[in-house]
Amino acid sequence: MIVVESDPGMIGGSTAHEFMLVTPSGEDRLILDEVSGYTANAEVAVFDKGKPNFGEPAPIEEVATPGCTTIEEVAQYLGVPTAQTMKAVFYVTEDGRFIFAVIRGDLEINETKLKKAVGAAELRPARPEEIRAIGAVARLRLSDRIERDGHRRLDDSIPNMTNGVAGANKEGYHLKNVNYPRDFSADVVADIALAKGGYKSAFSDGLLREVHGIEVGNIFKLGTKYSAAMNATFLDEEGKERLLIMGCYGIGVGRLLAAVVEAHHDEDGIIFPISVAPYHVHLVPIGKAEAVMEEAERLYQEWTQAGIEGPARRSERVRRGEVQRLRSDRPSRSGNRQRADLTTGRLRGEASLGARAGDRAPECVFHPALSGSSVGVG
Repeated sequence: MIVVESDPGMIGGSTAHEFMLVTPSGEDRLILDEVSGYTANAEVAVFDKGKPNFGEPAPIEEVATPGCTTIEEVAQYLGVPTAQTMKAVFYVTEDGRFIFAVIRGDLEINETKLKKAVGAAELRPARPEEIRAIGAVARLRLSDRIERDGHRRLDDSIPNMTNGVAGANKEGYHLKNVNYPRDFSADVVADIALAKGGYKSAFSDGLLREVHGIEVGNIFKLGTKYSAAMNATFLDEEGKERLLIMGCYGIGVGRLLAAVVEAHHDEDGIIFPISVAPYHVHLVPIGKAEAVMEEAERLYQEWTQAGIEGPARRSERVRRGEVQRLRSDRPSRSGNRQRADLTTGRLRGEASLGARAGDRAPECVFHPALSGSSVGVG
């Protein structure tokens, strides 16, 4: 389990952290720096983008790029690295605002960061007809009309590069030696880039590592966001009225079982840890011999008094041979077959109780869930 920085989301507040179980099947991408100890959800993770220097700013120049429709194709055609290109993505907010986001060509836009930068609850990609309506083609463009009609957001990688390659707002052409702010303006410059494994850490000389995780809990630093809205105050030691400073937490109850399964299983299925197992030992009477049933009842009572939890069954049901979903109408089932019925949700161990033909006393054998061995029980 690790704690990572996270996005407060709709709850709001200045800071949030998530408690994550690291597992390949997790739905969240986590970014880790094992040198500095930095951990964050990819939604908010930061990294060192560097300051690629492509020479002193040169005069802007329009060049033909026939048939080039992607960053990779443009870079290859012009013989420049993708880090020297600029790419744009168009979005529309829930209230209809048109967002023009520009980022270095070798990076990707982080929509969570972008929503925060534009103050939007939701974003969607702009449709082709919406892009055409503001006088643009579907690649990076720098026309005056877009500056008037769109809200331009730049990733902070753009001011740190020189002589970039950008779209010319004309099919089959691009602009070389584009420099900010000489050649175009922006409403806001902010970090809107998506962090990935292998990128350079902003907190050490190491590289970031990317893993997946399941969120099982979170905490939020709300500050005075809600207390100010509700005028929730208290009197301090000097009798002055002050706003409450608030926080909250959440536990992902619906994800806890998934986390347990991911952390505690083998090829046969789940192995519940003792902290969450519904009971400690499953007592399985094999057969219907009276001596077996009596011994099962004795062991059940003895273990219960010793604090070992077992199935909450009334003793008459034990005598009828009913344990979990094993019923007395199937008396011919062997102990191995009965144990196989239980492997989809094993506990810490199983005790099977039976008597061989001619034995005068039943024998109880304990099968630990985490071991392939069996031991006799007195």
